[in-house]
Amino acid sequence: MEYRTASIQETQAVASELAKTLRGGESVLLDGELGVGKTAFVQGMAEALGADTSARSPTFTVMNVYPTSHPTIRQLVHLDFYRLTRPEDVAGLGLEDWLGRPGTVVADSVNQQPGLWV
Repeated sequence: MEYRTASIQETQAVASELAKTLRGGESVLLDGELGVGKTAFVQGMAEALGADTSARSPTFTVMNVYPTSHPTIRQLVHLDFYRLTRPEDVAGLGLEDWLGRPGTVVADSVNQQPGLWV
């Protein structure tokens, strides 16, 4: 699916609606340039899933994990691959532990560089 929104509130509302359809084990790919609202989307999703803290950009930490109070989704994992340029950069993240895991939703922000390996 592709959505285009005109404000942070609209972006968060779309994320909230999407969150209602999730059961755990899903991955959500967030594609866009810096500043287009990928973190705002995750903020809306985190709030809808009952995260106890507001989502923040993982640009420098690469990964943030938010525990939730949702009945079937126990955590939301927000990954930001924007600054990563090589497959080796991902090796230490333990990504295989999160992807497809029941009770977990993974939101991935990706880089817009041509030829990206992700």
